[in-house]
Amino acid sequence: MLNWVAIFPEVSIVFMLIVSAFVLWLREKATPKTFFSLAKFGLIVALVATIILYNQSFLDGVYENFAYTTLFKILIYLAAWVNMGLAVKYFLAFNVSSFRFYTFILLSLLLLTMALSCANIGLLFGCVEVGFLLNYGLILTDNDDENLAQSAKIWLAFSLIVSVITLLAVVGLVYLAHSWAVSDIAAFITASASDWKVYGCCAVILISILFKLGVAPFHFWAPDILGLTILPVSGYLAIVPVLAYAAVWLKIAAELMPGIYGDFSLLLSVFALFSVVVGSIGANTELNMRKILAYVRIFVLGIVFLMWKNFQLETVFSGFIFLLICMITLLGIYAVFYGLKEKGVYLVNLLSVSGVSESKPFLGAAFVFFLFSLLGFPPSLGFLGLLSIVHDLVNEQNFVAVALILVGVVILSAAFLKVIKSVYFDKKTTHFDRVDKGIYWMLFWILAVIVILMLNPKYLMNDIEVLLRALMQ
Repeated sequence: MLNWVAIFPEVSIVFMLIVSAFVLWLREKATPKTFFSLAKFGLIVALVATIILYNQSFLDGVYENFAYTTLFKILIYLAAWVNMGLAVKYFLAFNVSSFRFYTFILLSLLLLTMALSCANIGLLFGCVEVGFLLNYGLILTDNDDENLAQSAKIWLAFSLIVSVITLLAVVGLVYLAHSWAVSDIAAFITASASDWKVYGCCAVILISILFKLGVAPFHFWAPDILGLTILPVSGYLAIVPVLAYAAVWLKIAAELMPGIYGDFSLLLSVFALFSVVVGSIGANTELNMRKILAYVRIFVLGIVFLMWKNFQLETVFSGFIFLLICMITLLGIYAVFYGLKEKGVYLVNLLSVSGVSESKPFLGAAFVFFLFSLLGFPPSLGFLGLLSIVHDLVNEQNFVAVALILVGVVILSAAFLKVIKSVYFDKKTTHFDRVDKGIYWMLFWILAVIVILMLNPKYLMNDIEVLLRALMQ
């Protein structure tokens, strides 16, 4: 029996997409804020409905919701909502239409959140692959940079190849298991663990998600894409899809491959350690601040997958908490970026923000605070996440990984010191524009969330663990 109420969040997003299209068609001139307002309303309705209908399923064996899917969806919606609220400042500043941006955002959110509830493997990976390919439309939003256009074509070519191979692997599993149901295929994989064809299909699926996350050595697209796209697109792609694909990864590990996931631990360890090295060294080679953050993201994902190489509750939990803390921190840094403008142009080069603390002391202080959190310096929230990581690795007696992470932090510190030097100690060379009050308010709320979690970490360390435990049972 179909429970139509369960898909009300998805319906609300689809409805708002239709309304936005009609508004674009009927109005000769739609202000940049119009489509933000429509997208925001649809997202808020979807968020509230997701919370209320957390245990409602549309159809058993096809589309099912649980407490942990609700957790992931809420985090994704909240991160997208903050990014959308910041992005409207960009479109208002340049007085350009925001229809394309918010349309692709809603489509992406629709597919990525649907994937978390899909119990049919065809629907699951259909949503994942199409949702990722839609990013091509986002990447080219309001940008005529030739270097970006070339990077986008390369990204699209590799993405299409990966998507086709992934879908072939999915069809292969369906053919071998004679079922589209994730639960049936999981039982078949466990029973046929020695079959090389099963291993091959599963390896392709896992590598496909690593590519979408930008884990080394599949990271080649991330620095250029995140560094050259417009600020709203860069901010969205750096954070929201990471949370979504990380959630998909946990779903695959728990529901599709529990029987053989541990067999990939060595391979995942290699990718993870390589990401730690690439991320820490790569950040020191860039002056583009968004590219620096792209490498920081690779570094963070390397640490996360060191914890997710084996699907054990303690390491899964600490890895997820560390990822969540870093994504919140990155959200704060991108909020700072919206305040760094000169003559209406958003600044990306490290040298162009020299002396920002002199004229914008709050922005400078917030920037440095977020950087310290990413490095895991006490007493920042990042220190809590990094301490949990090190604690679990020491318990595993994985001292090589601990040493490499700490060396990576030291190397990454060199890149961050260049940023701090430019912000606080270099002579001011830029006449910064007046900062919109909305940016200050958004920064205030992000900082407030971080401070609350620092003072009362039980919201991270206890409540989320209960929901993650449900995923692994």
